[in-house]
Amino acid sequence: MRPYWLPAFTALARPLHYTVLRTTAADAIERCLARGGDSLSDPEVVADLHSQFADLGAFEHHVL
Repeated sequence: MRPYWLPAFTALARPLHYTVLRTTAADAIERCLARGGDSLSDPEVVADLHSQFADLGAFEHHVL
């Protein structure tokens, strides 16, 4: 789940379990390219998605 969805879920006043397995942008791009097929492979898109998880603010403690 992308970080901008977190406020909607925390507003539900239910337990929230959120974990982000963060790698480097270069590794994320390399892994996406290696998957092949019809998976996400545009390096710019992958880098943009990666940047959305770069600073999670109050949720940073969920990062591994």
